[in-house]
Amino acid sequence: MCELRTYVLDLQGSMLSGTSGDLSRGGASVELSVPLEPGSAVQLYLRLVLGWAAADFLTLPGRVVRCEPVGDRHLIGVELEALSQPQAERLELLLRVLAGELDAVPETTQ
Repeated sequence: MCELRTYVLDLQGSMLSGTSGDLSRGGASVELSVPLEPGSAVQLYLRLVLGWAAADFLTLPGRVVRCEPVGDRHLIGVELEALSQPQAERLELLLRVLAGELDAVPETTQ
């Protein structure tokens, strides 16, 4: 079992905990308790948490492209901005684990 923990750092320096419903090479949708203004620069902090361990945070630069109310929460769309090679490689690995293409559970030795 794995969980993707998602945090958004906004322009005011607030770290907001959210739920990521969609993640791709181009962006993410994140549900937050507060709205963010479209056009705002943000940093996404993603952490894959497994039953036995947690990965280091993957920090990705982005820009809010939409914000829609969903009940008492807000669904923001974040378009990822220029990623470094290490960021792009880690994002690709994360996407493959989430898609079930890579096993996140270490092999056991006998």
